[in-house]
Amino acid sequence: MSTKMKIVGNGFADLAEQLDRITNDIKPAVDEALKRTHEFITPNLDEAMNKHNRTHKTVSTLIRENGVTWEGFVATVDVGFRIREGGLPSIFLIYGTPKMKKDIKLYNAIKGAKTKKYIYELQTNVMNKHISLAKKG
Repeated sequence: MSTKMKIVGNGFADLAEQLDRITNDIKPAVDEALKRTHEFITPNLDEAMNKHNRTHKTVSTLIRENGVTWEGFVATVDVGFRIREGGLPSIFLIYGTPKMKKDIKLYNAIKGAKTKKYIYELQTNVMNKHISLAKKG
């Protein structure tokens, strides 16, 4: 399933405001944070799909491009599977069905608490790095 990842969490508004005051441009930091988020999630999804790879149809719909999309002041990056191109089974694998349990490894690769925590830390580190570089330069 395709999911849009954003930078969300406690303290991000403060970090963005601080970076905006220093550089007047938060876009490079946000772009890097979202691209790194995609780069973290995608290999984990790819690996978790190994046991479901009889036909390779679903895994071939994995979104491998990490392009950030801006709509006004909101930036997102797509992660997961392209549903319309054959990725529909990923939804059943990730969430399960009444007759089939969810694949916990696949679920955790995109929705798990450890994944969310790591992404939060990764994005915070990217924002802090950009703030630090801006203060030096």
